[in-house]
Amino acid sequence: LHRVDRRQRQMCIRDSLKYATYDLYNGLPQLKMATVFATQEKATIKVPEITDAQCGDYLGQYVKVKNLTPATSATTWVVAGKTTTTNFTGETGKTIAARITKYAVYADEQIAQKTADLKGVMQIFNGTHQIYPTSMEDVAGFKVE
Repeated sequence: LHRVDRRQRQMCIRDSLKYATYDLYNGLPQLKMATVFATQEKATIKVPEITDAQCGDYLGQYVKVKNLTPATSATTWVVAGKTTTTNFTGETGKTIAARITKYAVYADEQIAQKTADLKGVMQIFNGTHQIYPTSMEDVAGFKVE
């Protein structure tokens, strides 16, 4: 039984790993053949608040990375209608890449040039930590006012 609080919706999921296999896809961990069942149970989790230096300790987890600053070239979350990676620099100087698909509801939102927090699922790809925001609230710290 796993409890998640993503996209500000509380939900509980049950999964079956009986036939699941672990694999890597382009260096990212994935489960194949896992069965997930949504339930009506409610659950709340505490989202870990981390720095850029701690990203490696939270792979595959939903986190809030504190004090990130976007690259000066950052414009919108998605560029030219294609999945886009935007680099952010953390307080210790590490690069954290935010990976956003063209299907995100905030795809065309501008990225403010300021230091703020970013939420999402932490991964690593080709040696760079990547965060995958899951909702508009996850990127709200970078909303242009």
